[in-house]
Amino acid sequence: MLPTLSDGFALSQLEAMACGVPVVATPACGDVVEHGVNGWRVAAGDVDAAAGLLRDIAANPAQLPAMRVVAQERACEFPLARPFEVLEQARQDWHLREDTGPIRA
Repeated sequence: MLPTLSDGFALSQLEAMACGVPVVATPACGDVVEHGVNGWRVAAGDVDAAAGLLRDIAANPAQLPAMRVVAQERACEFPLARPFEVLEQARQDWHLREDTGPIRA
């Protein structure tokens, strides 16, 4: 759950979604979460609505497997995932090099 009042765009929601975790977020987190599709949106500061939503989610776990897949797909739509892929490939390439050693100035 990301109940932020003002974030603009929360990278943590993409990280969670990329791991298959449907997110509960507020509209202050940008337009990443599609309510009822890949997560849920709740008005910022509306504690009663958030509590009710969490109760509904807990009472209906059958919806989660499909939402996990859609959450992962949605996270991949954002170019922010690309730098992580590039960094991971660089890390793998570094470990595959035979002459890998400490970097010296």
